[in-house]
Amino acid sequence: GDVYKRQVFIVLSLFFPASFRLALTTNYELLSLFSISLFLFLYFKSEEKESGRINPVLYFSFLLGLLSDWTFYLLVPSLIILRWKKKKSRRRLFWFLFLELSFFIILVLYQFLVTGESSVLSHSRTRSNPLYLFTFSTYQEFYHHLTGIIGLPCLILLIISWGKILGERVRKKLKPEPLLRLWLIYLALLWLTAGQLVSRHYVYLLYLFPFFALSLSEMIFLLRFLRLGLALILISF
Repeated sequence: GDVYKRQVFIVLSLFFPASFRLALTTNYELLSLFSISLFLFLYFKSEEKESGRINPVLYFSFLLGLLSDWTFYLLVPSLIILRWKKKKSRRRLFWFLFLELSFFIILVLYQFLVTGESSVLSHSRTRSNPLYLFTFSTYQEFYHHLTGIIGLPCLILLIISWGKILGERVRKKLKPEPLLRLWLIYLALLWLTAGQLVSRHYVYLLYLFPFFALSLSEMIFLLRFLRLGLALILISF
């Protein structure tokens, strides 16, 4: 089952409208998304091995993420929320959080030293004003970007998939996949941190497509549609 879901996810990711249309975008989002994916892959692999040794590749991917864009900094808090009940994982993630905050402080101080301002903090008033979370125009703008990039049929399929996943959770008490829950937590933090920025710039839809592709692959698996379900979704794209 896991192998099949992985294959379906890969196919959906390759042809998902947002990733397909924005793949050539020359901006930080692609590098940040790659860094997030690489770190997650290596981190979950290291959890499976339960080794106490320091994995240099894992730390390299972490450094790459810290240098990519500010959105990577939301990943460790998301993992902490996901793994909160697991003491060993929580302790390890707090170590990564300490490294992340230390690096961020050093980076901001360096920016002030060289330029007299911080590129992260100087734009916070226009990019992450919390008041915009309570205005209708923010959600209206986000909806137009979403339907403009992925299309209304795809959005309807996504709503159906979320309904099916939640329905299975209530009926069979099945928790959604950890990776699916992680991306949901990450996107919630992304929206709360910079809803104004996410709604205004369509390139931020790239951060949504892994969650969308995971949701659709999970729905196909739950409904047992298999190839027919996958074919119908690809046609809707």
